[in-house]
Amino acid sequence: RRAAAASVPDLPPPISPSRVARTVSYPEKFHLALKYAQEGPPLPNLSDADRILLEALQQQAQSGECNKARPGMWDSAEEKAKYDAWKKLGTMSKAEAMHLYVQAIEVFDDQWLKWRGLREDLQTLAGGVASEQAIPQAASNGTGGELPPVLRALVCVVDDDAMATRANEAAGLLYDMLTHASLEQSPPPLLIAVNSSEATPGVATAAARKALEAELTRVRLAKATAQGASGRSRAARGIAAGDPNQPFTFDQLGSGVEFVACSAAKPGEVSQFVQKIAR
Repeated sequence: RRAAAASVPDLPPPISPSRVARTVSYPEKFHLALKYAQEGPPLPNLSDADRILLEALQQQAQSGECNKARPGMWDSAEEKAKYDAWKKLGTMSKAEAMHLYVQAIEVFDDQWLKWRGLREDLQTLAGGVASEQAIPQAASNGTGGELPPVLRALVCVVDDDAMATRANEAAGLLYDMLTHASLEQSPPPLLIAVNSSEATPGVATAAARKALEAELTRVRLAKATAQGASGRSRAARGIAAGDPNQPFTFDQLGSGVEFVACSAAKPGEVSQFVQKIAR
């Protein structure tokens, strides 16, 4: 019996809910924050304006652009304020609204994920992960988790054909990474790879750069506006911080930004890209 027991390989230790809480991704994190806001303890110092803003972000995250009829003259002032708050979010993507909603919750209570009412949900998430090492680390500022202590580089891969519909999502993730506190002192190089079938690589990279800069400008302004509306603004951090009213350009990040174009359909180009990452 002892010999048989010794031959069984050790199993990885179970993942603790607290570990999952630090690394949970979207949209799960948004749903957890929504449950906390609706069922958890009252958020401290929550004003009526804060509550209306949270409701607007929730509607944007779940339904997209405001589709509600404009309130009439007999509607209450609160109904009009709710409409205005949602309408002002414009075409903000659902993904960005989710991030901003979580950020707003964290402004009021940065320990919200420790609420015992979320334990069962976190345990369910923990059960869906094969091992603790399999949980990816994510940036903070609403994405949870922590970055490794040392980063050699940041790599962002975008698809040329999807830039029109996915540029906002990519910009949101880039912003979270570029404003992470651990990147302030020693920002790593940023490599943005554009998967494109364009015969002229420069055309694809120029278009991707223009689209990402425009969306990063909008994301930065939206985040600053949402935080300012709550009266609890936090200073932007990291190498992407700057005046939200000014257009963002990658030139602000210095010489450590490079755009490259390659085609996933051409193995040779992919190999060159992998070699570039290795360097």
